[in-house]
Amino acid sequence: MKFFTLVFIFLLSTSFAFTQQINIRVKNLNEGKATLHSLSGETSEFVDTLSAIKEESFQFDLDAMHSGFYRLSLINNTRINFIYDNEEIEIETDANHISDS
Repeated sequence: MKFFTLVFIFLLSTSFAFTQQINIRVKNLNEGKATLHSLSGETSEFVDTLSAIKEESFQFDLDAMHSGFYRLSLINNTRINFIYDNEEIEIETDANHISDS
């Protein structure tokens, strides 16, 4: 019985250890850098600077961050806002038409 209890506790504790990936692909992007900000009300707090892992693709995780609103700022004041709710996020858009995506 103790063995099953230990296995159950182990499985329960490791289920929270996996980080959720955020994948954002921006077609027609000429720059491979972006900044990530946390949004709260009318304030924006800098979180990190990101480099594209592949051409036009950003991949990162927010394991140390809480759920909430985030903004990925690209070149020419282009922004992608998204909500992180501790689940994986996959966004695909075009740099020339972000507001249409």
